[in-house]
Amino acid sequence: MRHLFCSDRLGCKPLSPVKEHYAEDANDVESTAKDHEAVRIALGNEPLNYIGLSYGTQLGAQYAALFPDNIRTLALDGVLQHSPSEVANILIETSSYNLVLTHFFEWANQNDSSALKGQDVEALWTSLLTNAKKTPIPAPSCNGTDCRTDVNAEEILFNAQSYLLFAGAGVGFSASWEALTFALYNATQGDASALSTSFSNPSDISLISIGCLDWTHTASLPDILAKQKMANLYAPFTRGASQTWISQQACIGWPVKVQNPPKKLYVKTEATVLFTQSTSDPSTGLPWALGMLEEVENKVLVLREGDGHTSFPLGGKTAEVIVEYLITGKAPENGLVLDS
Repeated sequence: MRHLFCSDRLGCKPLSPVKEHYAEDANDVESTAKDHEAVRIALGNEPLNYIGLSYGTQLGAQYAALFPDNIRTLALDGVLQHSPSEVANILIETSSYNLVLTHFFEWANQNDSSALKGQDVEALWTSLLTNAKKTPIPAPSCNGTDCRTDVNAEEILFNAQSYLLFAGAGVGFSASWEALTFALYNATQGDASALSTSFSNPSDISLISIGCLDWTHTASLPDILAKQKMANLYAPFTRGASQTWISQQACIGWPVKVQNPPKKLYVKTEATVLFTQSTSDPSTGLPWALGMLEEVENKVLVLREGDGHTSFPLGGKTAEVIVEYLITGKAPENGLVLDS
């Protein structure tokens, strides 16, 4: 039996407790890739079938660079690139978020399931941020223990991103565009509970503990202010808000040194690596996927025309291509563009 490993956003861990001597107590992506190799060996030493989503793509690419001969299939969906500079990463993610947000504005103005249908949603967003910057908006459903009792502009910017991950309503995910329209509408009415910062999200902890080991965070205060200026100019609706921004700033002063600093990979596998990427991903933007093509020699790229973070969970044509590849081991046509 061949084995399939699937990893998603920051915080994923090996799918078995097998560790051997590889990673010791480290959780950076290189150490975790070595953990996966230990698991593969323990499960029978057969070639690996792997699908990675988001952070899992970085893990999969790192595994391929370390163990290129041990792979049967490697599918990377919603690609995260590890090698760009701190500034480039902020620009790529926040501008990708900004792009999808503009699509959301149009959708929310026109869609029947939107609580903001018929409104100038772009103007509403800008006004809401302006008001929340002056006076935080109450979050009456929050008690100050599970989430904050009020919401400022910065929290709206960072917390709205997760609502854009899966486009539209009724796709089986709670963080949908429809839900964001209700969150924004309620905030304009004085209840920003749905945009409040949670104190109990385990992914927030893993974002810091893993990110601080994998990405550099060397900026001084003048550097941070300059990055913010850049973000305001290039992405006026998101203004730097992104997981990248969180990890860089929260990791300043982190007591553990970076274990796996950003660097270009060289991946050359006998198996063809499958990249799948939506054209408008608010978390792992298209530039990262295109950049990773430079780091992998034997690969094909399939684009999904549309919004949303990753494609496999949506179950459309792109997901069918991924499943077919994993089953048969035969890669699809390079440059294929799909509409779902």
